[in-house]
Amino acid sequence: MGTRVEEEAPQVASRRSERPAVVFDDQVHPEAPRAVEVRLVRRVVRRIDPWTLFRFSLLLYGCGLVVFMVAFVGMWLVASGTGSIPSIENFITQLFALKKFTFRPLQLGLATFAIGVIGVFVATLLTTVTGVLYNLIADVVGGVELTVLEEEPLEVVP
Repeated sequence: MGTRVEEEAPQVASRRSERPAVVFDDQVHPEAPRAVEVRLVRRVVRRIDPWTLFRFSLLLYGCGLVVFMVAFVGMWLVASGTGSIPSIENFITQLFALKKFTFRPLQLGLATFAIGVIGVFVATLLTTVTGVLYNLIADVVGGVELTVLEEEPLEVVP
């Protein structure tokens, strides 16, 4: 919505309240709807640059790792605050008939991060190889064809 503009109501002989009318600025200065020409256009994706795909996927999977690690730390703090960690440690001790079992939070977090970093690089490599394979296949079959709507504003002559 637009900014609120208060204007005086016209003087009308009626029994309505004497409050000013509330009008929003998009009603005060309405823009005429623009006329556009719409046409269907066919586009073909024939090649994906491997270097661009590598950079994009590295950033995408890296952001996913950051989100995962924040969620991991948050869940650890919640579980630690509710007293669930000792309960899980006792369960693992009894399940595997161990003398003593304890989690080491720093070591567990670093191991999770290291596995995540390896996963980011493997996923980035697989995504890049998939892009190269797409380029090879697109050379044979011609690529992926998309049909899109393209809009062009028309010149309004007064």
